[in-house]
Amino acid sequence: MDSLAVLERGYLYPSPASNHGIESECPFCVARHIDKYRPGDLAVMLQGLEAGRILRYTDAQQIEENLYEWIDEPGKSLRLLREHWLTLPIEFLTVPFWLPKLELRYCFIIDELCVWACNECSAGERFHWNSDVLTEIVRTCWRKRIPVEPTEISKVMLAHGMPELYQERTENLFQFGMRTLIASEGRKPLKKLRNNTFAEQQLYEIWKSR
Repeated sequence: MDSLAVLERGYLYPSPASNHGIESECPFCVARHIDKYRPGDLAVMLQGLEAGRILRYTDAQQIEENLYEWIDEPGKSLRLLREHWLTLPIEFLTVPFWLPKLELRYCFIIDELCVWACNECSAGERFHWNSDVLTEIVRTCWRKRIPVEPTEISKVMLAHGMPELYQERTENLFQFGMRTLIASEGRKPLKKLRNNTFAEQQLYEIWKSR
């Protein structure tokens, strides 16, 4: 299985942080809050190596399970388990300005980690800084060699409920953590290639073609 498709924290369902994400027009959080798919609707896969690929829902077999087909491979039905895969009907697609300048599959990982982190740092309606939780984001980005910038991490955190009060602290911790791990363990982030299609551009092109 594609390692990038393996969920880091399993936050594919609604949560307090995803409620903030809805307000910030996060496409991943919009998808988290959709619990039923209509046969015939077109959607975009939001994770894994197939992220950005267009599919069509074909039928519902039972609760939490649908059939779908890739629009470029019609007639070949595949199973879609809601608890494992996040897809978004194109009619609900949003393209927020704060998405990291990364491929969609990496943005999914960043988003899920930040949703998890914001939920872990929240008690009731208050956000409580927890450096251990933020350090987990650093470790995961380093391990997967995701070329994300500290400012991009903080923007995703802000979009999911972190107060601006902690923005600079988040960026400093992420930068320090990444530099420390790279210096001691190696594994520099992958380089951003000029011919890579970033999530914002990819989603916008899908949105424009509706």
